[in-house]
Amino acid sequence: MNHPLVGPIDAVRIKGQVFAFIAADEAGGRLVPLGGSAEELHVTTDELNAILQSETAWIEHRYFGQGQARRRAVAGHQVLTTLPAAERDLIMWKVCCCEVFLAAERDGEVSRTDVSYAAFLPVYQLRVQEHSSRSANRSGGRAGDLLNHRKPPSLRSLLIWVRIWERHKDPLLLLKRSRYAGRNAARLGTHEDQVILSCLPNYLHPNRPSQSHVVQDVHAEVRRQNALRSIQGLPPLRMPSASSVRRRILTLSRFEVTASREGLAVAKERYGPVGRGLDVEVPLERVEMDEWKVDLISVLEAAGVEPTPDQRREMALGRYFLCVAIDCATRCVLGIKLADSASTPDALATLWLALIDKSEMARALGCRAGWHQSGHIAQIVVDNGSSFVSSEFKAAVADLGIGYDVMPAGVPKLRGRIERMMRTFAQNMMPFMTGRTFSNPVERGAYPSEAYAVHTAQDLVDAFVRYIVDHYHQREHQGLDYNSPAQVWEAAAKIYPVPPAPNRHVLRAILGLEVQRRSGRHGIQLMKLRYHSETLARHFERIGGEDMLLRVDPEDLGHISCWMDGAWHVLACTSADMRGVSVDSWTRAVLEAYQSNRSAARSGQILVDDAVLGLRATDEAARTRSRLGPINLRAEDLDRADRNLLLGVRFGDAQDEVADRRKLPGHAVMLKPSRAQEPPLPSDDGGDEVDWRFSDDQ
Repeated sequence: MNHPLVGPIDAVRIKGQVFAFIAADEAGGRLVPLGGSAEELHVTTDELNAILQSETAWIEHRYFGQGQARRRAVAGHQVLTTLPAAERDLIMWKVCCCEVFLAAERDGEVSRTDVSYAAFLPVYQLRVQEHSSRSANRSGGRAGDLLNHRKPPSLRSLLIWVRIWERHKDPLLLLKRSRYAGRNAARLGTHEDQVILSCLPNYLHPNRPSQSHVVQDVHAEVRRQNALRSIQGLPPLRMPSASSVRRRILTLSRFEVTASREGLAVAKERYGPVGRGLDVEVPLERVEMDEWKVDLISVLEAAGVEPTPDQRREMALGRYFLCVAIDCATRCVLGIKLADSASTPDALATLWLALIDKSEMARALGCRAGWHQSGHIAQIVVDNGSSFVSSEFKAAVADLGIGYDVMPAGVPKLRGRIERMMRTFAQNMMPFMTGRTFSNPVERGAYPSEAYAVHTAQDLVDAFVRYIVDHYHQREHQGLDYNSPAQVWEAAAKIYPVPPAPNRHVLRAILGLEVQRRSGRHGIQLMKLRYHSETLARHFERIGGEDMLLRVDPEDLGHISCWMDGAWHVLACTSADMRGVSVDSWTRAVLEAYQSNRSAARSGQILVDDAVLGLRATDEAARTRSRLGPINLRAEDLDRADRNLLLGVRFGDAQDEVADRRKLPGHAVMLKPSRAQEPPLPSDDGGDEVDWRFSDDQ
């Protein structure tokens, strides 16, 4: 029997509706809607897991946890990655102030008094400026750029930030409160406070209602009492704001709240002392990431292989960086990325790979075993590398609901699993780097048998993937009692079901390439493709054309994410089925179609459909290497391709041509996949359109 994938403090969001899962036993339980018009559902464990595997449902991890509740109270559905760069940098500066102060406090250099802070202020200011300057240099600053050093905070402000940071470790909670200040800033009266206090017990319920439900209860009670006071000739009560109610909720004892909503055992476990250290047993409980500089010449020479002069000249030009993510409990490698330089986008690409199933990518490169190890990560542990301490990486990790921890430099034992990986690669990977044992002869063509396969970056990607999937994951590991990482993963997953990561729509919205395009009557055009939805049409009717913030998955042009009305929305491509078609494949398909029909005034959509259909069968391995290897597509590259590479290529309205073509017998036409095979979902009146919103609003 499969175990449910929903944790005790997780929520299930189905087509924009939030559900709380109340487990009855191992066979299943109830999905209780929080607001809205949806009905309560009784589901078995298998039915719940099938719903979560669909594209219209996903788990919001830690939704009912204290940290996420406070995040919604402070910023609603706002996420760090959508904040302006200046405001995001200010938040990260506050984090820096907190960490520098806490480090000095641990060392006994300062205490939380005015006298001590005033004496320490000059040293404190220099340390914060040094840390900020280092971050600016890591983010790509150039010589001669002006560095604006902020004035150090007062002790009162600093202690407010420190208390928030110590308790939750979430940068978004340091967002300036005045950003969401309402009109009810005045202090509430005694009667209003009594109404709020009378409704607070509604929050202490096993059904775990959200804070928004308590706000609604308070407002309903105020309206009822005002009706009675009107009859009695008394002045009406002021309507408390939502933030006032949420602040009262946060004053409740955390132990009492957890015991009432989740049980006494959970409260004791959560708020009792913990001394487990690094003895992790649950998959994805702790994931370590690091990056190394890979010198191919040094690796080959250390293995006793003498490269040819031609290979030596070629390898001398390539100095690559390898970014790796490894699961500490099972020692499974979750993701790798080879790049020509260490950068935050490559670190985010590695994180993206760690969250998704990579079995198809492994098969495309000739691996015999699967590479399915993936899921929602509880804690990411990194060092002080430039790729991991940037505000972009921290923001993405926070928005994904992943814990973030930075280990101090110079203490490799604190990250022993990942530090050992590079030596393992250098010592044991050589059999996969020579000859043609892992190559596809059809792809390689006439390859000289006397040459070594690894002399280009693409060959190095093949070697790493084949070694990890077919050798490292399958061999005995001394640190795992001589079990293989793959065996330990499978055994641990049966005891601790691995929670799935957010689906591709959510991952694209947080980790995708960020571009801007203007909306119009026909939707949004990107790479000569049109994207539209009913929500976008209504938005255009109300607002008109405007520049829209988009997030794009360069490996899948079937959908894009669009930020409008304070939330991310999914826009589907209105052309033929583009699911799984990468930017590189689409660009080549357009150019090939344009070249083959150069004499025509307009390139036909049918020709491009045929070209994409051919690329699906022949380009899978190439697209896999592109995602894992050093051929990096940045947002500016996407803009450049859209602006210059496809200059002069345009498509006519080929709907009649497509309709006539479909009537021809034996012609293969890519159709949109049927939705009939998707798991049963709660019915609603919103049609098939999926509204992916990072909010509690319905």
